[in-house]
Parts: sequence; C-alpha cells; structure tokens
Amino acid sequence: MCARIAALTIDLVGYGTSAYGLSPYGGSASTLVVLSAWAISTHAVRVNLSSEPLHDDQFVLGDALNVLSWEVEVVGGAPRTVIGAVMNDDVTVDLTLLEALGSHLVEHEVTAVGLLSFLGFQATAPLTATFLGVVPTMDPIEAVFEGFRDRDIANPPFQLGRGLGAAGAPVIGPDGDYDTEAGPLLLRKLLIRRLGTPRGAIRHLQNYGHGIGIKKPLPSKGDLTALRAEIEAQMLEEPDVASARAQLTMDRSGVLFLRLDARPRTGAAFTIRMAGANGRLVEI
Repeated sequence: MCARIAALTIDLVGYGTSAYGLSPYGGSASTLVVLSAWAISTHAVRVNLSSEPLHDDQFVLGDALNVLSWEVEVVGGAPRTVIGAVMNDDVTVDLTLLEALGSHLVEHEVTAVGLLSFLGFQATAPLTATFLGVVPTMDPIEAVFEGFRDRDIANPPFQLGRGLGAAGAPVIGPDGDYDTEAGPLLLRKLLIRRLGTPRGAIRHLQNYGHGIGIKKPLPSKGDLTALRAEIEAQMLEEPDVASARAQLTMDRSGVLFLRLDARPRTGAAFTIRMAGANGRLVEI
C-alpha cells in the first residue's frame, strides 16, 4: 500500500497591523510602503505608511525612529537634514528638519531608506512620496517691530507702582489670551532682569548680571561712580542695546535711586526709573 502525503499550503494573513492586532484583518502584515507625506510646519513633515513600521530603538538601522531611515530633499535641489523622528500614531511618522522647507510652490520628496516593518520585513516600493512646502506666516509682533524676532510673555519684572499688577504675574489681553512683549518693551525687561540677577547665578553665563539691590544702603557716595560704570557695562552686554547711560542718586538714608537711559539698535530710546517704596521694588 502506498501512502500519499498531500501538500499543505499556508497563506500569510495579517492579524491586524497595530500593536495589539486591533486594526482591520485580512491584509498582509509584512507589506510596508510609503503612501503619502505632507508638511506640518516649516521644519517638519508627516509621513503616512501602509502599515506599522519597526519603532523600538532610534539607534537600530531600519527603525522608523532612526533619522538615518529617512531622507528629505527639495526636488532638484538641496537635501534637508533630518534631526528627529517620532511616531504620531501606528502608521504615521513625524520628521523634524534642521533646515526650513521651501514654499508651497516647491515640491519636496521624502524617502524611506532601509525601513523595516514591525515584523522585520524590508519596505517595498513605493519608498518615496512627494509633498509641497509651506509659507511661514508673519507674526503680528514681527509686523510691528520690523526685523524683530524675539518675544516674551508680558509679566512685569517687579510690582507696578500704579496697582496694575503684581510682579511676575502674566497679563491677560482683551482677547482672553496672555499678552506678549517685543521690541523696546522686551528689551526694557531684559535690562531689569540682567541688573537684578546676582553675578554667577546663571551657571553657564558667568558674566551675566549685577545683583544690584534697590533700596540697599551703600558704604559711601564715592562708590556710585564705580557702580554706575558697572551698570552701564552690563546694559551694553545686551545685543540690542546701542548705547546706555545710568544716573544714580542716594538720599539721606542711603537709599539708592536709578535712572537708566537706553537706546536700542532699532527703535526709540527709553528710560527706566527704579526705587523702593513700601518695602517693594517699583518703577517710578
């Protein structure tokens, strides 16, 4: 009697491509292609994949978290440096770029290089997706202060003398959001912070600050000349200050009053007057 063994064929059918197999059944879990991509900011692009890639270790070749697994470039132009990769969800990866993308009129390409699926299979074609860049929006503050880039939340550095707010408290604008400061207003606050910060308090900026004490007695009036020179030197350390002048006076009880005149590199000059009142530092 001759025995016959029938051949058994098993088809690989996916059990869902999410981490816990909860996505739709029936697709092959080993298939991994680049479906599409789109810019999500001036320095970031989101890549949509057909299934979940390997994303366990940013130092493993083929891992979606490894920046070497991705290439981004302007079509026919310069490449962009990928400096970060994170999973947005199971099948989308957000890439952070060192250089800004081009405008919405310029085509870009993102390419997966040696990318692996979560089962360890190599990604297959198509491995490249084309997308358009973005146009950076003009910040309202930048529109008012031409060429200015920095801004900060409006929070008075010390108690306002007219009862308008406590020191350090954020200011709420008429739109219900926090107000911001830029230009001369921000520079004024930066100068006050610099002069009020003790020298060496910021570890990586050993020459930053003076630690001047408002309403603090001085040994003698002869020290005012040296103190004024130190204050003016600190004011000139701010990159946006073109010229600075300090006037110091001391009353009979030895309390120090300051008037600081600063001229920014762009914009109008301004004056800061400070003194002590009711045990608190105020602007006068």
